[in-house]
Amino acid sequence: MPPISLILTFLSSVIHVGWNVLAKKNQPSAPLFLAGALVGSLCPLPILIYHLQKVPMIVADLWIFLLISGFATIFYYRSLATAYNASNLSMAYPLLRSSPIFIVGIMFLLGKAHEISSQCLVGIMLVIIGCFFLPMINFRDFRKSNYFTRTFLAALVAATATAIYSISDDHSLRLLHSGKYGPLSNGEVALIYSSLWGISSCLWQSIGIAVRKAERTVFLQIAQTKKKTSVFLGLGINLGYLLTLTAMTYSQNVAYVIAFRQVNIPLGALVGVLVLKDSFPLPKATGLLILFVGLTLVATG
Repeated sequence: MPPISLILTFLSSVIHVGWNVLAKKNQPSAPLFLAGALVGSLCPLPILIYHLQKVPMIVADLWIFLLISGFATIFYYRSLATAYNASNLSMAYPLLRSSPIFIVGIMFLLGKAHEISSQCLVGIMLVIIGCFFLPMINFRDFRKSNYFTRTFLAALVAATATAIYSISDDHSLRLLHSGKYGPLSNGEVALIYSSLWGISSCLWQSIGIAVRKAERTVFLQIAQTKKKTSVFLGLGINLGYLLTLTAMTYSQNVAYVIAFRQVNIPLGALVGVLVLKDSFPLPKATGLLILFVGLTLVATG
């Protein structure tokens, strides 16, 4: 990975931890994430307006990727809310960020296995092993009931959704960078796609909430009582993902960007322990260490 990708990805990871902590402390729900997404989607609109003449052609080429990516965010945010309501941050967050496993699996299915180095595969195997240690209270506490839980199921769905929209986003960014739409800098490419992605994501999330009366009610309550939370949540979601998209434009392989972004796993766990006072038994610490070693192998592979 180029140094600029590493720096942008790390900054994105720090911001990602921040908005996840904010969500965890404010009764996370699909309506809360929609409120934040609506605010965040407004930020990159000026760049979209600036390139308005190119937008119809871009949408005509990217519509399928935008639909897939936006649709995947429904499952991502709902799974995020489920996991945080069922468990603490230092448990749920590392599991939710296990998407490299699924990215590699999808790349194998797409016939791109040759793009993944053996070192990267070893690193991802360590990520898998590390996840198994996270729910243990002690090292003899290895039982099925630790893993067949709402938290693990939600994490599985969220990680899969992350892998799907990340690969879809990569295809879109490569097309925007092809020169078909005239000269665009890496920043412009990221901002244009971020804006279109935000619109698609908000539309899909709105549909999911509109068909549920209880969630419509909760959304209206959030809009009235949690304006500040929605603003900060939306800014965090949008800025963090914008940095990730920009990092992708500098990297030849999206798998490495998304995998290294998992450096937020130990950061999130640490914040959970220090700020939210989560428990931190030795097996969890061991699992996080193994995760960190695996991520280091991925980043340098």
